[in-house]
Amino acid sequence: MKYIIFKDNIFFRLASTEDKKNNALQENNSVAKEISDSDFKNVAIGNSVPTLVGDNLVLTTYVFGRGGMTADELAIAGDATQEVTDPSAAQEELQSNIDILINNIKTVLGDNLENSPAEQSLITFLESVDVSQKTSWADDENRMEYIYNLTGCPQVFTFDII
Repeated sequence: MKYIIFKDNIFFRLASTEDKKNNALQENNSVAKEISDSDFKNVAIGNSVPTLVGDNLVLTTYVFGRGGMTADELAIAGDATQEVTDPSAAQEELQSNIDILINNIKTVLGDNLENSPAEQSLITFLESVDVSQKTSWADDENRMEYIYNLTGCPQVFTFDII
């Protein structure tokens, strides 16, 4: 079973195991809601936004790019797009997202990184990604989803690190 943990009715973290769930529930005013593997990944990579309405879990699909903008946001953005067609810019954006992910893991774990083989394997994988293979980004393409869907990418998520 996998879980979404809420604290004071606000999304707090993910828990991929019973031990992680039990550890997270030691926080005051915490509650766990069971979710499927696919929903767990969608929340972890930002495709879904979890909310707690009363006692019910609601997952709202997040739409990337211009398709996810409100009318007011579109008016402000004008012709702005998330599409990247320049290969160098696409590669730079991929590298930036990889660097952010690595830094987030290192920040969350701190001195415990050396005792965290799953997270170490993700960092090793990320450091080996050949960013030159990415030559563009579609307007609605989730950058984190792209990374986690790379062949061999360990499915270790920062909101699940406890």
